[in-house]
Amino acid sequence: MGPRNIHRAGGLRPSWTYSTAGTLWRVVPAPPGIVVGEERDTKSRIASFFALDLTTGRARWSGRRFHDDWWVGLAAVHRDVLLLHGFATPTLPGHRGIVAADVTTGEVLWSDPVASLVGLRDDGLILSCETIHGYDLEERALRSGARKAPAAGEDAPAQYGAGSGEIHSPHLLHSAGEADPRLENLLHQVSQQESLVWPLEFIDHPQAVVIVTHEHEPPSSHPPRFQAHLRVLERSSGGLLYEEVVQRGVHVPALNTFSIVHDMLLVIRDGRSLVAIPL
Repeated sequence: MGPRNIHRAGGLRPSWTYSTAGTLWRVVPAPPGIVVGEERDTKSRIASFFALDLTTGRARWSGRRFHDDWWVGLAAVHRDVLLLHGFATPTLPGHRGIVAADVTTGEVLWSDPVASLVGLRDDGLILSCETIHGYDLEERALRSGARKAPAAGEDAPAQYGAGSGEIHSPHLLHSAGEADPRLENLLHQVSQQESLVWPLEFIDHPQAVVIVTHEHEPPSSHPPRFQAHLRVLERSSGGLLYEEVVQRGVHVPALNTFSIVHDMLLVIRDGRSLVAIPL
């Protein structure tokens, strides 16, 4: 099925669409030229994962389950390794356990049910393990999981308190915007300002400005419902290159739904499809 409500003033159009049976929960870019996604079937409580070719949208692998059918999530992608986390308990968000898989094949490389990912190094990972004294840090080899001794002159892993360390992995939202004169001027040309719900999200890319706004869905309803509008605008003139309603009938604005990877705009449509639009 083709995209809905599209304006092709500049000739932009999707090059491929990948649809999922469950909810498309998260998508992250991964080298080389691969996109990894997390899909969740909330009725069956099954989380599965897939990897797509960025250029063609063809699945490298799909339907993979790791660690646990439900209590598992995508932690990061580092080089050519997919890193997934488990949860300390089903009722708390704390992570516990790690699974490392090859991005290109989806095959598990190694796992540790008690260690947690806290940092990335060039060819390794920093993990924490709970002890009676707190949390000990140790470095592991990325693809084998083998413990690595500190390099010459480097301090051994230190103990630290819970909550230290943070992973910054790529995600769909590159920039979140509040109202500013330039954006307001661009939006004024393509939408009715009174219908907008702030904050909006945008990517100011050399090829174009990509904006996703949430707007009140007519007629007024209680509780209010919104539509998520994707617009791609020409940077200098503000001319509309592409437009699509990517989500309807939501009560809360859905964030982190798009990204640009190597001049390819990736958008989650209706929580079930990933759409790729070359800029």
